[in-house]
Amino acid sequence: ISELPPANPYSGARWTRCTDMKAFLWYVDADGGQWVEDRPSYGIATVTDLALSYTFASLVAMTASTVTFPIGKKIHWQGYHTESDGGGNWGVVKSGAHTEDGGSILTLSNGDYVQANLRGTKVNALKFGVKVQDSTFDSLPSLNFLNTYAKGTTTATKQSVELPSGRIYISDTFSLEREVSYVGQGAKVTTFNPMSTWNNS
Repeated sequence: ISELPPANPYSGARWTRCTDMKAFLWYVDADGGQWVEDRPSYGIATVTDLALSYTFASLVAMTASTVTFPIGKKIHWQGYHTESDGGGNWGVVKSGAHTEDGGSILTLSNGDYVQANLRGTKVNALKFGVKVQDSTFDSLPSLNFLNTYAKGTTTATKQSVELPSGRIYISDTFSLEREVSYVGQGAKVTTFNPMSTWNNS
């Protein structure tokens, strides 16, 4: 999001103009490239109108955005770290005192927060930022936040933790909590693996 379009765009690049929140797409044809308005375009009404939801490619992009949304605004994100990584969700903008946990409560750049929709009998670890197949990413903090969240759910709304397929890398011991039910994708399908920085103390 910026007032001026990015330099050296590639075909399919997206840009949102900050003054009116209109979205554009870099379109390349035989005559060259140009910015064309994306459909549906997120104009200023899309930001301020509570009846219209707003969508980000990722949670990371949402929390880094400088857009100020009204309280009660519904926001979607299509992935956690990157679009389509399995960590997509939606939530509602709220204000007031809160504690960020990387999954259920997400702080925005202006100090407001999004309360994520985590209804259901299971909460997927990807929605708390756990990554698979990335030996350079420590998923331990995300798993610990997820444990705290799952332990805090009431008996009536008890949720199990759904662990994704693949290798989950951690830098230290991860404690499975007695009060939490964990569901993997099968033996040798969901695995915890030590990072090269494993804490051996």
